[in-house]
Amino acid sequence: MAACNKPEAPPASEAAEANADSRLAAIDDSLARMNYGKAARLAAEAQAQYPGDHRLHAAAARAQARLGDADASAAALQRAVAAGLPDVRALLADPAFDTVRDHQALAAYRPRRAAKAPAAPTSRIRAGDVEIIESADGDVIRAGDVVLDTRP
Repeated sequence: MAACNKPEAPPASEAAEANADSRLAAIDDSLARMNYGKAARLAAEAQAQYPGDHRLHAAAARAQARLGDADASAAALQRAVAAGLPDVRALLADPAFDTVRDHQALAAYRPRRAAKAPAAPTSRIRAGDVEIIESADGDVIRAGDVVLDTRP
């Protein structure tokens, strides 16, 4: 038998990953061109076809955020997390989320603020028109009209 000169097709998993990559590239291209509606549509189609790819869900979250739809963005972000998104905070740092970051729908993904430690006692020293206030946040020195403030 003669050998067939047909090129071998890549395994199905590699072909699927390559197609997901091309879908992601198309979504990113639409976002870069500020065609957010098209990006959201492409992302929705890609999410349906590749539900286990967190990158596509993250791209959908970015597209929906650019459209100003915090609820849809949060839903896509939730799907991304469920699909294995490694770093939610890095994704939310993306400027695409600037308009929706403070929305209640994304509250679950905002970093929790650490409780403030009780403030260290403040010491005050006053002599004439000179006052020195020392605290854990920094020092303030007032001498007449001159003020030196070292607090952040």
